[in-house]
Amino acid sequence: MPDVLVAPTDLADLDKIRTTTVGPSSSSVLSLTDGVQPAYMSAVKCLKDLDYIDEKRAQMTLATSHWLELLSLDWKASQVGEQVAMDLQADPSGDTAEQTLRAVFGTKSATTVLKRAASFKQYIVWFHKTCLSTDTYLCPLPLMEEDVWRYFQHLRTVTRANKRGYTVSSTFLETVRFCKFVLGLRSDDILSSKRLLGFSAVEKREKGPLIQAPPLEVEHLKRLTTF
Repeated sequence: MPDVLVAPTDLADLDKIRTTTVGPSSSSVLSLTDGVQPAYMSAVKCLKDLDYIDEKRAQMTLATSHWLELLSLDWKASQVGEQVAMDLQADPSGDTAEQTLRAVFGTKSATTVLKRAASFKQYIVWFHKTCLSTDTYLCPLPLMEEDVWRYFQHLRTVTRANKRGYTVSSTFLETVRFCKFVLGLRSDDILSSKRLLGFSAVEKREKGPLIQAPPLEVEHLKRLTTF
């Protein structure tokens, strides 16, 4: 691969570039110091070489830690939260609590459990920011229909500005349904709210039909294998 010259991103980076004299022509060549990393260092990820089973176990461990953090906001807001709280009292190491959550999630995909946790965390982050803006603190659990409605209004504003995120509200309702039937979260007011259900349906419709990219042709695959 030929050498690639990376230009400085701002004036502060000019001191990272030194001028080197090459040959009798005294031409100036820009060379980078060791402090500047190649561009591919920001694009290539270093991942552990795990087989399928070990990878799924690692993902489920990560998922249980996320949900343990979420349930800790109010242990009494869900049936599983109360069970996990008792497990932590009996075993402060958290091993018993993790085993309880693994049993609760059962055969569900670790990717699905992580997706639900990410959706719920997004609501928690918005709730805390709202509390900070008003200089008040309230616990986001148990879920209140009025709070979720204000969250949906916020999502609509963000969606209109970014032209994406039309399914965030419907995904959140799916997460609440997941929390109710899997974790025993008390959320009947949310799932029975007519305006929340109608709002998510309208937003999802605004996304329009899914437009997928055309499949790769043989010539494209041949080009990829040449690199």
